Amino acid sequence: MSAFTLRRAVFVAAVCLCAAGAAPSAAQTPEDGCLDASAVADADVGRHAAELSDPALCITSRDFTENGVAWHLTVIRNLERPGPVWAVPHDEENEGFWGGVYGLRRYGGVLVAVENAERRLNDGQDPNQIFAITARAVQVCPGARAPVPDYVAAFLKDWDTRVPVVGLHSNWDGFLEAGGLGSISVRRSDPKMIPFASPVAEGRLADEDTVVMLVGSSPPDDDTPALKWMNEHGVHVIYRHTTEDNNGCTLADYLTLNRLGDYYNLEVERGDPQTQPVLIDLLMTYLEIAPVAPAL
Repeated sequence: MSAFTLRRAVFVAAVCLCAAGAAPSAAQTPEDGCLDASAVADADVGRHAAELSDPALCITSRDFTENGVAWHLTVIRNLERPGPVWAVPHDEENEGFWGGVYGLRRYGGVLVAVENAERRLNDGQDPNQIFAITARAVQVCPGARAPVPDYVAAFLKDWDTRVPVVGLHSNWDGFLEAGGLGSISVRRSDPKMIPFASPVAEGRLADEDTVVMLVGSSPPDDDTPALKWMNEHGVHVIYRHTTEDNNGCTLADYLTLNRLGDYYNLEVERGDPQTQPVLIDLLMTYLEIAPVAPAL
C-alpha cells in the first residue's frame, strides 16, 4: 500500500493510550462546554475571533503538566462535520493557524494548536520534536528529553485515523546553507528530505519555500500517486524519508514509524498566509475530501 493512500488504519499498541483517550497527568479544562473566543488566552484565537464565532465551531482548552513542563493546547472542533486534524505545533507560525481556521471551516475536523505565548520553544523544547513515548525514541531524537505519552495523547486525542493529520507550518525565506534564513526549501536536498520541484509551478506556488511534504518509511518513487499528482498540479514536494535511525520525533515521524495513519505537511513562506488555503484546497482535492462550505 502506498504511503500516501488514505488508510483506514486503527491505533496500534504503541498509542493505545490515545485511542483510549488517556487523560494528561494534571487536570484538564472541562470540555463539556464551548468557550467564547474572548475567554481564551490565545493570541491566534483573538486574531481570528470573527471567524471562530461561527456556531458550528467549539473552542476548548486542554491544559496539563508533564515532566514538570506546562502545556496548553487550543482545540477547536467543527461540530457539524468530522474531518482531518489540522495540527499547528509552533505557536509563532501564525500562517499555520490561519490555514487551520480555513481548513476547519471549509472541510471540517478539529484544529489542535499549541498555545505558547507566540513562542516556538516551550521550556527549551520544540513542540514538534518531542513526539516520543518510548525510551528508544528519546535516545535517537535530538530534541526529546524524556517520553511524553501525555503530550502525544492530548495532541491526538480527537483524531479519527480514517482521515489524515495535516501539519501546517511556515518557514523563513530560503535555507541556511545557501545564504537563506530557513531550513525548508525545495532547493535543499539531503538523505532524509528529498525534493521534487514541480516544473509547472506558478505564482506563489513556485516559491522554493512553498511545498507539500509527504512522508514515508520507504524511499520515494517518482510514480508515487501523491507526489506525481502534486507535481503535475504545480506544487513542489519534499519527501521526508523517515527511518528508525533518523527519527526526529516530529509528528510526521511518529505517525509514520508507528504506521498510525496518513500525514501531510503544508509549508509556506513566513508572511504568506494566503497560500496556505491554496495548498489545503489542492490537498483536499487530491484526497477527494469534499468541502462542507464554499471557498472562504
